[in-house]
Amino acid sequence: MGQILTKYKQGALGWAEFGDAIFDPAGAIRTFQDFIEVPAITLATTATQVQGGPVTAMATFTTNTGSYAVNSAHGGTATIATASTSVANDNVIATSTNDFWTVSPGSRRAYFETKVSGTGISLGFAVGLTAGGPATSCFTTAAIATAVDSIMIGRDAGTDSLTGAVASKTFQLCVRGSTGAMTETVIPLTATISTSTVYTLGLYVDGTNVQVFVNGVKAGPVVQYNASSGTPGPMSWMIGCHAPSTAPSNLTCDYIAFAGTR
Repeated sequence: MGQILTKYKQGALGWAEFGDAIFDPAGAIRTFQDFIEVPAITLATTATQVQGGPVTAMATFTTNTGSYAVNSAHGGTATIATASTSVANDNVIATSTNDFWTVSPGSRRAYFETKVSGTGISLGFAVGLTAGGPATSCFTTAAIATAVDSIMIGRDAGTDSLTGAVASKTFQLCVRGSTGAMTETVIPLTATISTSTVYTLGLYVDGTNVQVFVNGVKAGPVVQYNASSGTPGPMSWMIGCHAPSTAPSNLTCDYIAFAGTR
């Protein structure tokens, strides 16, 4: 076991946390949502449920409603979309109904990963961890505006204007700690954003240090989560997409994986 522990602790993408969860379940927490729809079973009643824990779809719109659908491709995916008659600044999110992890200024660590695609990748999206779900949206008009205790990767209408940004080749890390305002940090990409590309996005949290990974590679600087005062709130996962114009927006999520130390 000692050799195995030595090996997996050398991982660069937070896989040590997954190892902790497997080798020492009492000292770690993990959750995985693959959006696999279980076929209806006829007993006393007929019921259809989504494997992997409760999920709620929540929409915050100007005038319209959105949609949440489970798909059969890739072992299960979920698609959220604004209405086909979308108006500017419509947005829709899906989030876990249960929280499961809290930032600690000490040595508590975690790794969040998701795989997403869709028009929202270019128009506007946000994925990650937040204590604001499922009660609130993560958008205010055209901008990402996260709740207190949030760590999200995304893109909004103002991303390309951030200092150091390159047009259509930048995501942003949005961090808002237990105190203070949200900070936005440029996450540079090696290629122009494409709505047909599937992006694997990761967040590694080590105490209050946050590092983004894009397609398995470190992207952007280490950013600090402000927990100098106040008590961090328990987080759940959230995915969201935004329509900055009348064109509808969508985001398809293949899976959400999380593992962290308690």
